[in-house]
Amino acid sequence: MCIRDSLKIVKRCENHWLQNIFFQIYDLVRICQHMYMDIKSALDEHIAIVDAIKEKDIDKAKKLLEIHIDRAKKRILRSMKKLEENIDE
Repeated sequence: MCIRDSLKIVKRCENHWLQNIFFQIYDLVRICQHMYMDIKSALDEHIAIVDAIKEKDIDKAKKLLEIHIDRAKKRILRSMKKLEENIDE
């Protein structure tokens, strides 16, 4: 699932607070997606979130989303560190 798919879900959720936050970070997320190569893990996380939504298990979806965001931050920071190391070489 890509950021555009996330956008579709956010638009349909009718949660104005979530939409506001999402639109504030949308461009940053699109840029950061290209900074790491662990696409398989990110895809698996997205699928699990969507599955929880389909099951109408909101608590599970929230927890999976929190985990996904935390892992995404870590992936981005690792990528930035690698990029910085490559620049220093």
